[in-house]
Amino acid sequence: MKLFKIELVEKDFTTNILKITVLGIKFSFKIIRLEYLKFAFRYFKYLNKIKKPKKHNKTRRLFMTSGNLSLINTLAIINQFNLNENSENNILVWSHVASDEFIEITKKISELTEIKKYYSFCNVSLMDLLNYFILAKSAVFDEIYLPNCRYMFEIAKIIFPYSKYFIIEEGICTQFKHKNIDYSKIEKFIFNKYLDKIDLASASQDDLKKLCFIDKKNFLQIGQKIAELYPLDLKLNKEDKNVILCATIGGLGILTFEEIAEYQNKIADKLIEKGYTVIFKPHPRDTIEYKEREKFKILKTKIPLEVYDLEDKCLAVVSLFSSASCQMYHFNKIPGFCANELDKNACDFGLNIIAQYSPDVEMLYSLDVNNKTFKQAQEEILKKYQAALSQMPLLSKNDYLQKVYDKLPSYPPSLQFKKMQDLFDMFNKTK
Repeated sequence: MKLFKIELVEKDFTTNILKITVLGIKFSFKIIRLEYLKFAFRYFKYLNKIKKPKKHNKTRRLFMTSGNLSLINTLAIINQFNLNENSENNILVWSHVASDEFIEITKKISELTEIKKYYSFCNVSLMDLLNYFILAKSAVFDEIYLPNCRYMFEIAKIIFPYSKYFIIEEGICTQFKHKNIDYSKIEKFIFNKYLDKIDLASASQDDLKKLCFIDKKNFLQIGQKIAELYPLDLKLNKEDKNVILCATIGGLGILTFEEIAEYQNKIADKLIEKGYTVIFKPHPRDTIEYKEREKFKILKTKIPLEVYDLEDKCLAVVSLFSSASCQMYHFNKIPGFCANELDKNACDFGLNIIAQYSPDVEMLYSLDVNNKTFKQAQEEILKKYQAALSQMPLLSKNDYLQKVYDKLPSYPPSLQFKKMQDLFDMFNKTK
């Protein structure tokens, strides 16, 4: 047995634990990390500066985005609401995991509008992002536009606490109010009204008064420019009954990757058996090399499907969890379907929205299109899809989804953000 032992263990963002053992007797002491003390000092100086920013004759905005879809929505919003007039607009892209291709694409898309500064925070830690703005004392914004994402809320609350907030969406899965987030100071929710059914789940009457919608012609105008930059390299026969199968990379705790891959293969085989040609779109973060075969083609693009005009080329979109199952009809009149027998077991509320507003893939299986022309199959699928769509309630009045929402757990802020919120509260008490 060692007579004396000393050990320093990192506990969390703020604290180390000093463990000392003397003659077999153990002692533990909490020690505030030096890095945290330095951060707290810099943060207090930063808050003191931004609380009373210098007067400015232009509106300074920061658009926070996390992917290509929220970035396209951002550009559509800037165009629709003339946000380039007497303004300085800035775009921030933040992604935990991003390929070089993703980084290049987001930068290229952002250049489709006039911006003052482009911030790329891809493959960096959260602390790197926070430290950047805390040290860049000139980064003061009047308005923050951010996706309806828990992490984005926490970031904005810490580093832009005195700005006005506007919520944008990054797909149908985000059009609900997260529990444990304070929406009372939100100026506006700016969403796409997908299918003319999707407004805002779990919304109060005051929330609905703040809700406004993106005119899809603005989205499609931006989408057309992006499609010209990144055209699809896909040769399709005119009479093939094409169905796009959108892959997913994870089952959000419901399925393993192997189970997902197996189920997607079964969907493809069943569609081919019924006379369809499957156009398989791998997930943007998928690293598997898929092989083409008869009536099974690969669509290689990192761009959202919604920007491409495929109405006369594809009959339908199918997925397990992809929001494209709801969004393609809204933009391109292409019906969307999903494997609802899997989605209905999901505790993720966004997946429940997809399951509710996408007819079951069995509707496609019920049609044998082997001996039908493309036009005949298209008309039959559209008729069935539109009949199902007409029965769907407005999202804010969907009683079933409200019951699902009521059962959802309320996730507390992460410990790291909780500690930073404590710093912010401490600062305000000292003023």
